Amino acid sequence: MFLPDLLRRINHEVRTPLTTIMSSADTILAFPKDEGTRTRRLSVIHSQAMRVLHVWQDVFDVALVASGEFAVHKASFSLKGFLTDLFGDLEDLATEKKLGLIFRVADGVPRSITSDKECLRRILVKLLENALQFTDNGRVSLEVEFRPSKTKSTNTLAFIITDTGEGFDRVNQTALKGFLADDSQEHLFLSPFSGLGIVLAKALTRALHGSLSLEASQLDRGSRFVVEIDSGVTESNSIFNMNLDNLNSAEKVDRFPSSGLEGLNLLLIEDSDENREMFQIFLELAGANVCVARDGREGLKEAGMGQYDAFLVDIQMPIYDGFYVLKEFKTKYPQIPAIALTAHTFPEDQRKCREAGFCDVLPKPIEAAKLVAAIRRCVGREEVAAQ
Repeated sequence: MFLPDLLRRINHEVRTPLTTIMSSADTILAFPKDEGTRTRRLSVIHSQAMRVLHVWQDVFDVALVASGEFAVHKASFSLKGFLTDLFGDLEDLATEKKLGLIFRVADGVPRSITSDKECLRRILVKLLENALQFTDNGRVSLEVEFRPSKTKSTNTLAFIITDTGEGFDRVNQTALKGFLADDSQEHLFLSPFSGLGIVLAKALTRALHGSLSLEASQLDRGSRFVVEIDSGVTESNSIFNMNLDNLNSAEKVDRFPSSGLEGLNLLLIEDSDENREMFQIFLELAGANVCVARDGREGLKEAGMGQYDAFLVDIQMPIYDGFYVLKEFKTKYPQIPAIALTAHTFPEDQRKCREAGFCDVLPKPIEAAKLVAAIRRCVGREEVAAQ
């Protein structure tokens, strides 16, 4: 039974950031007039709150895999665009730790593959974040290779994560290799290490019917992990080369974009006063003109009184919910994209939103940069990743 072990991991993963959040809040209360301390502590609170959110998402996914309810949704997507986005998600962390982050694509890798894009992203993010966390000097790299399969009609895609970090001694190498090689349901979550990252990476890789292995490691020299998945591609006819790194750049991702939505007229329908106020601030900071509505009925009324480039619609609202509002919008304004804002994060909830016709689905809490990026994609301002 993995439940006691899982609860122990959750307890550790959650209490650490909560301790930081509480101590930061206490510091702000103790020194209310120290603006420098306030700003620094608020930044810490934000980052640690995001950490708690990520822990919860990990626990949520582990529970789905354990119950057999984790749904894999395979579709064709651009590997180049996927890797570019993945690099952007991790570049800030690498730059903050003054580490090199390098992505390399070997010859023969197909331009597009067929797999579960979000599931693959979560696997690689967990492994790369672990590598960055336990590396103090040097670099972390991701190499992508296309490997012919001898047993399947489609070929294998290999993702090789290498770091110059702490590495493992022989005892821990043996324990970790045994854990990763054990496919039994009984031992699926019994990792020899305390964190959830490697547990989730293994579980999600298994959900894709792939493999995760520790290929090599040396104490104080680093490690190399390999993820292999079915590419869904029989042969690599359309290939590309790609090299990304942060070796000559210290550029940071802007948490609060101050541009990108200039001239856009947006209708925001959100029943929470606090969320509505914050979303409006984010959108106006990025240059948009924002009209707000407090529920679905008010939103339908406001939509008929102006000309909008996009609708932002909360799903669970009084009077008319987001699905009813979208149905009315599709009838009256079929050319205007609508984006769902929702606290319902089960896969079937996300799928229901997309099948209803929402252009994009943003699970709460929503970061300003992701909100702006989603609007840009839906109104056609974001360049489509090169095919």
